[in-house]
Amino acid sequence: MQTKEKNPTDARSFPEIWATFTEGERGDLIYDLMKSKCCTTRQAVYNWANGLRTPGSRLVRDEVAKVVGKFIGSRVLGATLFPNSLR
Repeated sequence: MQTKEKNPTDARSFPEIWATFTEGERGDLIYDLMKSKCCTTRQAVYNWANGLRTPGSRLVRDEVAKVVGKFIGSRVLGATLFPNSLR
């Protein structure tokens, strides 16, 4: 028998998701992002969280979405995570 798991897509932006985390969870997410293929910095994550900047390339946005999605247990898309990105 085949089972289908629901994997809902979370359509919140990065600042909206960030606001729901505790300080400890934020530190864990920063660590996960820094060790991923994004090669980001703590300051870059704070800038994303405060809406000051977004990742410059689509590949980085998609990698961030992959890490965030794994962290929160939901599917996340780079386009909805950073909706105001130019590219």
